[in-house]
Amino acid sequence: MKEIDRIAIEKYGIKGLSLMENAGCAVGKNAEEMLAEIEGKSRNVLVVCGKGNNGGDGFVAARYLLNSKRSKNTNIKVVVLGSTKDIKGDAKTNFDIIKKTDADIFEISELEQLQKAKHVFQHAGLVIDAIFGTGLKGAVRGVALDVVKLINEQKSNKVLSVDLPSGLYEEFNEKRDICIQADRTISFGLPKKELLIYPGIMFAGKLVIQDIGLPIELLTDSKLKLNLMTNSELASIVPERPINSHKGTFGHVFVIAGSRGLTGAAALTSLGALYSGAGLVTLGIPESLNSIMEMKLTEVMTKPLAETTDGSLSKKAKKEILDFSSKVDVVAIGPGLSTNAETSSLIRELIESLEKPVVIDADGINALADHASILKKRRYPTIITPHPGEMARLIDENVSQISSDRIGTAEKAITYKTVTLLKGAGTIIADANGNVYINPTGNPALAVGGMGDVLTGLISGLIAQGLHELDAAKLGAYLHGLAADIWKDENKLDRCLTATELINYIPKAFVKLQKGEKRL
Repeated sequence: MKEIDRIAIEKYGIKGLSLMENAGCAVGKNAEEMLAEIEGKSRNVLVVCGKGNNGGDGFVAARYLLNSKRSKNTNIKVVVLGSTKDIKGDAKTNFDIIKKTDADIFEISELEQLQKAKHVFQHAGLVIDAIFGTGLKGAVRGVALDVVKLINEQKSNKVLSVDLPSGLYEEFNEKRDICIQADRTISFGLPKKELLIYPGIMFAGKLVIQDIGLPIELLTDSKLKLNLMTNSELASIVPERPINSHKGTFGHVFVIAGSRGLTGAAALTSLGALYSGAGLVTLGIPESLNSIMEMKLTEVMTKPLAETTDGSLSKKAKKEILDFSSKVDVVAIGPGLSTNAETSSLIRELIESLEKPVVIDADGINALADHASILKKRRYPTIITPHPGEMARLIDENVSQISSDRIGTAEKAITYKTVTLLKGAGTIIADANGNVYINPTGNPALAVGGMGDVLTGLISGLIAQGLHELDAAKLGAYLHGLAADIWKDENKLDRCLTATELINYIPKAFVKLQKGEKRL
């Protein structure tokens, strides 16, 4: 965003003061919306400003509120964090303007000044946090740390953060660092990635993306590799259902899954593929489990395959699997296959040999630990859908490393020539060209066994219907999370959801997506 701002100013001739004015007025309008929600409480607004451009946005917002008729009975106070002598550039221009108004201004550059001004924090109904924004390079220190703590302590206050909640930065660690807990964050031009992934997403509150007049070509430049998935984009790629279609029109998914004690994974993957809209689904299952799966899965065809003494797939099944795969559109492999050594060896040989798009999950990924080079050899589309533990085993890193840099981890898709879907809070999808997508749907109700199996089936079914593997991964992840969000909205709960029940909400997710109901 800093580079976009620079180009907008230097190449397009847009004045920095104009961008600041637009940003500050947008903050003011959002503040008025929040004030309307806290009628009956304190109408005092405290605008806490840093010395940089984020503070400049705050000065404009304070002026906007002073001038607005909607804020007629609102008391506006401004805190400058640091010496006012250090304010420079466009921020100084707007500070000089606010000094000429009726706003009360408090300068806080040391703890003693904070103690004297403590009452203005305590009596504010709304705090506008315009301290750091994107300008913070490390953890908050000094008197700013005390200010952040004080704002968070005022539980009765509402907080509106400008661009980023102050204290949030790229390497933020919620166990070590402190950040303002916002009720709403307004971000300009494009959302900042910290607002969309854990742990930053916990501090952002409601996220508002505001246009401030930056040229659209800068915001859609192909050099921007990090993307937020949106309803409108994904609704446009849902496979069409021609009126003269039949089951063969919508593809055939071959699911290779299940072993003794892990039949549920096979069933959930198969049903996920069916509910995606796939025309045909066949489940390849160890032969001793076939009869129970025939009873459990009425609409899914089954294919009994040779098995080991452990009740998992045997290498003897390889030829039959490869022969049958020539008749299908996509192969999903991994859920519930077990870590039996012979089965793992079979999985590796299949992944290397299958001449079809392949979606690899769970034990399919585990089988590739120390053998990830197999992925590079594949000449057909490949999607891997690991959770952090599986990804750690695949790339030989620890889970904490992966959790601290989920975007960077997913970008390793370039190395393995895959589409990588890294599951977790804010699922990350990356392709072999370095494009990364953040999924905004989903909630903690998904944190239960079997959910990943449903997702594998969904993605496979969408590929069978003709979607490119990247589009299938994006749409599958979005629908999967959206189904859970609908369930949460209906039940007012973020627990007690099962994978089987989630499947029943997939049709509702399709309906909501295609109605274009607004969300991120």
